[in-house]
Parts: sequence; C-alpha cells; structure tokens
Amino acid sequence: MSTNKIQKTLEKLLVAADNHGEDDDPDHTVGDLQGLLRRSWEIMSVGQKLQLLRGTEVLQRSGVRRTRRVRVG
Repeated sequence: MSTNKIQKTLEKLLVAADNHGEDDDPDHTVGDLQGLLRRSWEIMSVGQKLQLLRGTEVLQRSGVRRTRRVRVG
C-alpha cells in the first residue's frame, strides 16, 4: 500500500471518530481514538514505540524534556 493511500486511510479513520462523536456523544470520539492508539501500540515494534514517544509533538504535550530517557516496557 502506498504512503498516500495509508495517509488517506488514517484521515478516514479520524473523520469516522469525529463523526461518531458528533452523532452521539463527544466522548465517543475520544474513545475511538484511544482504541486506535491502543491497537497501533500493540502492533508497533519497540523501535517504533520509541520513535513515537521521542517525537516532538509527544514530548511537548507530555511536558517531558528531550534529554530524559523514555522507557518502553
């Protein structure tokens, strides 16, 4: 599958989560996204998990400084 198709599929999943929250309860959006993240985490390699956790976006939101080591257990 091409990178472009993968990106489009991700966007469709995000829109579906938003729509679910708009149709029922906003908490459904969060729940859907949490489910996607948990499933993604299950199938990611340790290297991929570290890459995600060390990403600027994650570090900024978590308050963790880049110099700290992030452990994946």
